[in-house]
Amino acid sequence: MPDLPDGPHHDLNRLLHEIHLRGGAPTCREIERRLDHGFSRSTIWDAFSTSRLPSWDLVEALVEVLVGKGPKTDRQEEFRRSAQELWFEAAAREREVVQEMVAVLDEVALLTPAEAAVRMGVSKATVYRLLRQGELPAFRIGSGLRIPAQAVPSPEEPMAS
Repeated sequence: MPDLPDGPHHDLNRLLHEIHLRGGAPTCREIERRLDHGFSRSTIWDAFSTSRLPSWDLVEALVEVLVGKGPKTDRQEEFRRSAQELWFEAAAREREVVQEMVAVLDEVALLTPAEAAVRMGVSKATVYRLLRQGELPAFRIGSGLRIPAQAVPSPEEPMAS
C-alpha cells in the first residue's frame, strides 16, 4: 500500500485493497483478463500501489470485477457509491493542491542565465562565473539552470556577498 496522508485518497486506497481481498486477491494479470475495459496490468498495479489517483473509470471497473459482475447487487452498489464519493473528494483535493502550487510558482519568477545577464547588464559568462562562485543562487530544472529573479541585482545594485 502506498504511503498516503490521511484523507479521501488514503481511504479510497484502503477501500480498493479491501475489495481486492474480498474478491479473492487476484493478481493484476487475472484482473486484467477479467476487465473488458482495456486497462493494462501496470495501470491496475498503479491503482493499488502508487500515490497517483487512479481514473474513475478504472476504480469503477475494479469494483465491478472484484465485487461481482452481473446485475448490480446491493453490496456492489454500496462499494461503488463509497468509492465514487471518496474518488470525487480526492480529485477535488488534488485540484486544490495543484492550484495552490501554481499560485506559489506564479509568485516565484525564475530567470535563465541569459535573462539574468540582461537584467544585471553583464555578459552570460559573468553570470556563470557568479554561479560557480556561489554568489548567485540557482537550481536545475531538467538540464537548464534557473535563477530566482529576486536574487538578481539590477546594474545599479552591488552584489551581496
